[in-house]
Amino acid sequence: QFEQQDCGHKEDVGVVCSEHKLLRLSEGCSGHTEVYYNGSWGSVCFNQMEKTTVAVICRQLGCGHKGTVDETISRLSPDPKWLDNVVCQDYESSLWQCPSSPWGQNQCTETEVADIRCSGNLPLRLTGGSDPCSGRVEVYHKGFWGTVCDDSWDLQDAMVVCRQLDCGAALRAEKGSRFERGNGPIWLDEVNCRGSELYLWHCSYSPQQSSCSHKQDAGVTCAALHRGSNFGQSDGSIWSKYFQCEGHESFLHECLTSDRREQNRTHEVQLNCQDFLRLVGGADCCSGRLEVKFNQSWATVPSGLNTSGVKVMGPSCMSVSPQVDQCRAVDMEMWGSPV
Repeated sequence: QFEQQDCGHKEDVGVVCSEHKLLRLSEGCSGHTEVYYNGSWGSVCFNQMEKTTVAVICRQLGCGHKGTVDETISRLSPDPKWLDNVVCQDYESSLWQCPSSPWGQNQCTETEVADIRCSGNLPLRLTGGSDPCSGRVEVYHKGFWGTVCDDSWDLQDAMVVCRQLDCGAALRAEKGSRFERGNGPIWLDEVNCRGSELYLWHCSYSPQQSSCSHKQDAGVTCAALHRGSNFGQSDGSIWSKYFQCEGHESFLHECLTSDRREQNRTHEVQLNCQDFLRLVGGADCCSGRLEVKFNQSWATVPSGLNTSGVKVMGPSCMSVSPQVDQCRAVDMEMWGSPV
């Protein structure tokens, strides 16, 4: 309570806040590489910049999975030269994770600003969400970012978007401008994916229709996939170098995997999972009262749940081995069941 305490100033608390940083290319998905740091925009220089670093920048901006840097294009600018000697690895998802010279401490000149051209599929990004793996779906086309109409938008479409952006599984397909309305053109309508496509452009779709407006902007919420050790490193064995899943598997052990162990712990995969269904009050985690999470609150489901709905939940509570119980009553197909 305020004023009622027995602490001394030797116990004062403090916080260390991370710098607010932004990244952009001067022409959207091409141009001079710029970062916002310490209250101002500045440049990134190309010294030691390899194709892996360019790929990280393009992926972070939602501008494709690869690109090129042109060292012949120069620009005279009074802007600070914030970064140089940036060296990224394939597994890094953000420029901020890559080692570099200290911010603002380099010998970069005005003729060494990195000019990048991203490529590799049409650029795709999520905006307006609480993290990089949720938000309004936007496509970069003909020099402009535009939205996707939510006509026919469903979980299969969201699965493809989340996979393309390396954001893990799709949790929800958001409709009706869930992440606020966008602006500019509406590039795609009537998107129809099977859910197994690698890129949104592999799905069938129609050009923007006159009947669609920004109050119908489509969005997604993905289960964020983290590479690296954002949650600290484990000390156990790393059993596999890779997993390759088709998307229809119920368990990870059903996916194709390598037969050798990975030694580099910087490649550890980490997940943020979210629950939308749960069973409470039962004898174990696979029995009890069914509750649904909606608008950040848990609520019960009225009686009358049909048998197909129960069967959808069933596989999430099957035992994988005598030692491991998969007691997770979370299966997004449940939302397609009549209740």
